[in-house]
Amino acid sequence: MEARQEEFAMKPTKDRRDRDVRGVRWLVDNIDGSNETETFVLAIPGFVKQEWGQEVWNVVLRDDAQSTTSTSVQVGPYSGLPYISRGSTIRSLWRCVRDLLNTYNDQGSAIYRGRRMPLYQCIETAAVLACCTDVQLDSFGEIGKMLSELGHNERTNELPTIKYNPLFTIRWTCLSLVSIRQMIGDKKLQDLAKLAVSGIARLQSDYGPPDAVAGLRGAQKIDEHLAKAWENVKDLRLAFEPWGPNRTEEEIRETLHIHNGSISELERIGGEVGGMEDIDWRISLLQDAMDEVTHKLIRRLPSVFFDELKLPGPALISEAFNFPLVGATPVPPRLIFPGQQVQSLCTLGRKLREIVDKPNPERLLETLESLQSTKISVSLPQHISIKRQLWRLLDIRDGNGLGFTIELFFLALKGLSSSYSSPEFKRAFYTGTFKAITSQWESSKDSIGTQRILLDLICDLVIQGRGVFSDFSYPDYIMYQLLKLVQRMIDGHKGSRSHIDEAIGELRNGNARNVRDADLRELALNTIDRF
Repeated sequence: MEARQEEFAMKPTKDRRDRDVRGVRWLVDNIDGSNETETFVLAIPGFVKQEWGQEVWNVVLRDDAQSTTSTSVQVGPYSGLPYISRGSTIRSLWRCVRDLLNTYNDQGSAIYRGRRMPLYQCIETAAVLACCTDVQLDSFGEIGKMLSELGHNERTNELPTIKYNPLFTIRWTCLSLVSIRQMIGDKKLQDLAKLAVSGIARLQSDYGPPDAVAGLRGAQKIDEHLAKAWENVKDLRLAFEPWGPNRTEEEIRETLHIHNGSISELERIGGEVGGMEDIDWRISLLQDAMDEVTHKLIRRLPSVFFDELKLPGPALISEAFNFPLVGATPVPPRLIFPGQQVQSLCTLGRKLREIVDKPNPERLLETLESLQSTKISVSLPQHISIKRQLWRLLDIRDGNGLGFTIELFFLALKGLSSSYSSPEFKRAFYTGTFKAITSQWESSKDSIGTQRILLDLICDLVIQGRGVFSDFSYPDYIMYQLLKLVQRMIDGHKGSRSHIDEAIGELRNGNARNVRDADLRELALNTIDRF
């Protein structure tokens, strides 16, 4: 009889679900003492991982969203069990998690060494709340530093961790993205982004205004120098193919004389971009400040990389363009040092000129080995673009970093693609995270940089080989959220719409062979063109 009664009591019915919902509310309102708080908080990830737990949890969230924020205690219709009135359950639970996180944070690295799993579970609970509720993350207090230290220790941006610890990695990544969204709008970052934009704008004039139009002209000029230098290096590299040990020094010099025009062009470009060191310096200030403000948390995300400014002297081509691969796609750093990239290409021209004018067999061999190792056999990829970097700078300056964070989100999803977990689990966290980081989109609505980032992102997703986000299948539910956001961002836009027309033209003019997703293109055109 006892077994039968237990089986009947645990039968998944609406009455049992309602009892469990009231039980969760009552427990949140009545837990007392650090041990009870910790036990309850650490049990939440396991609870919501089960199908029944997800159903109960969803009812708690739904009722909270539909109710007032009253905190009076009422009596439930079953057994006189008291429970918190609707609307306050999640906020009370936030306070429990915040108190526990503060305890871990105060104990520093000692808690990590001695109690690794509890910290794991607490972070996972925080991720559940941050990505699946509408309560703001700042209710937790400052957790960015703790997330960064945990990401460093667990190597969250490396493939083994992503593959063999997927649930934690996904939750940690989603929570980190929400935390970064809170930090990236820092006033210090806005001021340094403004300084970097003014440096690009003043590339052609010492008195150029630091606005988007002047910045665009400067960025386009840099991109032109970069593309021309790239093509001349590629011409020199192809001139020596096929590579082999049997070519004599006289044959090498003859080849260099034939391609003297490419060497001269590299020298000319190198002489014209002498003022770009200042731009690199300004961008390095922004990157250092970003590391400081976010506690280097951005660097811990999957598929996110940063370059380093190499001083003194120009960097080698192999260093300046050695981008890590995610799948088969090279992923450039989030902030690019344009002077370093251009000078790394032009330095090759200066070295070859020295060899032509002053024969030096040792230097000749060294330079040719450097040229041979250079992976330049196609046109300069579009995602190596200072113009697209300008959009990031304008987004940080005027748009509170919304577009920058969305790019991080899509890069992280690409990096997490090798993690195995249920589609339902990923959908809940990815959708919740996207909604959390875009919840205050109105403050970025008028930023030309933010709009440009979103439109470039859509074009990447539609057109093959266009950029770093091309040639990868993102979930349909994320595409829906992205298009919905773009619709909101451009609806009623009162400024120049030239960038919107450019995106529409590019989407329309793509031929069938270049369009990766025809259905997405139609949806994107219907979303953008209607406004």
